[in-house]
Amino acid sequence: MEIGDWIWGLTDKKEKVTGFVVEELKHSYKVCGTLYQDNRIVRVRKSEARKHNKVILSIDDLPTLIDLALHLRDEKWFYELTEELNRWKPVENIM
Repeated sequence: MEIGDWIWGLTDKKEKVTGFVVEELKHSYKVCGTLYQDNRIVRVRKSEARKHNKVILSIDDLPTLIDLALHLRDEKWFYELTEELNRWKPVENIM
């Protein structure tokens, strides 16, 4: 797995987590948990991590992900997300 991959698994404390990899360590990943963990960074052993192949995002997810990008100080991701959000202008603003 690589940084940015979405995974699910168990933390070192055996808590269920869904999130994305922010750092790879020798025997574990640092994961930003987006489900059950309130966007906390947790460690997930590599043996407990499974790649999440079906991540489906909606426009409603973008503001939260933008906040997360700011929290992580990921400027590139922030700009990618805000560009995506700007593409979803309401119909009344287009006509």
